[in-house]
Amino acid sequence: MDYGGISSSISSSISTVKGNTVGISSNNFNGFWQGDAHDNLTSRLTSAMSNLNTQLGLLGNFASALNKLQEYKEAKEKIKSNESEISRLDKLKDSSRISSLESENTRLKTKMESLKSSIESIVNSITPFSTQETLIGK
Repeated sequence: MDYGGISSSISSSISTVKGNTVGISSNNFNGFWQGDAHDNLTSRLTSAMSNLNTQLGLLGNFASALNKLQEYKEAKEKIKSNESEISRLDKLKDSSRISSLESENTRLKTKMESLKSSIESIVNSITPFSTQETLIGK
């Protein structure tokens, strides 16, 4: 699975939604209604836009986690490839190249631990997405 591609699609969608909603505000309804109906609608619109922006932020965090997951996956695959190469080089007694690959694996494992921690932190900070809260007619 291409987590980076999914993340890119999410980020693009966020950008599109933000671009298409940038001009929406409670002022858009001035002059259409008066009194309580106007006040109620503008209040709900303001709340819906706030909730929409919160949800977009959460989606952005999710996209970030997916990017880190892609990096983690690539590092894991590289380690597996390096271990296979180390086994091959061991038979050839190429100790300098083995040492280089082992050092790279150590660096990648450290990176993976950092990525894992970041992913967990991001996922733990994401509250469930809700479309209900963004509906004006709630």
